[in-house]
Amino acid sequence: MAAPEDIEKLAEDWIALWQSEVAGLAADPELVEKWAAFASLGAAWFKAAAQFSKPFTPGAAQHDSTAPPSRPAPAAAPS
Repeated sequence: MAAPEDIEKLAEDWIALWQSEVAGLAADPELVEKWAAFASLGAAWFKAAAQFSKPFTPGAAQHDSTAPPSRPAPAAAPS
């Protein structure tokens, strides 16, 4: 197993590498534009999806998993 100092140094090098990579990506105007468009699309999707969900009511009763689901009555047999 590697010495703890070696692991610490490796971790510091890895973090420095990723910080420089992220800084380089953030400096690319074309990539920033694409990420902004992607975030906008995601926000629009969430807004549309929220219209189909029930509003959250704090303190409302939660779903009772012990109760059987409601089902329609079976059709009467033909006579």
